[in-house]
Amino acid sequence: VEIGETHFGNAAGFDGDFASFSRAQASLKLMPLFSKQVEMNTLIFDDFTLNLSQHKDGLNNWDDLAKAGEDKSAATTAPEDQPGPAGALALFLEGVEIRSANVSFQDDQAGTFIALTNFNLSAGQIGLQSDVPFTIDFKISLSDPQIAGEYQIKGIANIDPDAGLLKVKELILDSNLAATGLPVETIALGFKANLDFDMERLQLAIKPFALETTVTGEAIPNKSAKFTVNSDIAFDAKAMVAKLKPLTFGTPGGTIQGDLAYAQKGQKQQIDFNLGADQIDVNRFIAPVPEPATGTAAEKPTVKKSAAKDNQGLRNLLVNGDLTVGKLIKDTLLITDIAMHIK
Repeated sequence: VEIGETHFGNAAGFDGDFASFSRAQASLKLMPLFSKQVEMNTLIFDDFTLNLSQHKDGLNNWDDLAKAGEDKSAATTAPEDQPGPAGALALFLEGVEIRSANVSFQDDQAGTFIALTNFNLSAGQIGLQSDVPFTIDFKISLSDPQIAGEYQIKGIANIDPDAGLLKVKELILDSNLAATGLPVETIALGFKANLDFDMERLQLAIKPFALETTVTGEAIPNKSAKFTVNSDIAFDAKAMVAKLKPLTFGTPGGTIQGDLAYAQKGQKQQIDFNLGADQIDVNRFIAPVPEPATGTAAEKPTVKKSAAKDNQGLRNLLVNGDLTVGKLIKDTLLITDIAMHIK
């Protein structure tokens, strides 16, 4: 099956196309279907464009599709006791190519515009219980605040539906963001990880996890700062428990090591930690305060009176941990051998 240039009309009151693409192609082998095997060549999808829009009065160009889908779903819902197809289909796909896809959202109600552009996805031979290499790259831009970013993702995925396992090894993300009118001007971020997800137990293990980010801007001390995180991460979505052990957090002012755990218990959130640093230089975190102009008195900080706030969020937070610091440096102040128990 091959489809050429295609356009989908917009809802009443909206200009241009709702969606379009220049080419879609797929082919399917017939005989393997009788043995419950799906064998396809490379799926190709070129120049897909989706334009989402919302007017100031809240009217948008996708509500009509959503309502039509709900009506159709209600009319064709099968009884719960209706038996499904016996056995699962075996799947084999030569590859997937999505090239130059674009999605935009013009929100006149909020006065914002968001665009995902130049989205490209390439995946190798796809089969269940087999390694599938993939690469993804795209750009994202926002109008308020003005932020533009580029992202590249690659890795090797493996899906085992019988065991309910999803694995992604050698997962790598690299991104670069630039902002206008914000204290932070650029952010370069990248991480490497191996990911194991048990779809039945809803348990995720990321081991090892390594992140590195560099931020620049006039509000950053020395106009640039680098941070790193290295850890083994375990997350249980059913129990709502996350653990980072061991954890190493590198900052411009020193390296913090230890472990950290988070648990959601009803309405309460519990954080347990054991962290320590040989040395922390606070000067690397806090930008120097500019001196007042010559001949003018320094302005006193204005203290704003605010209404009483709901502190229930703090009451629901349970913190229990130990923090040690060998040396804490701030200007000419030196404090040594800090040991805190926080509860």
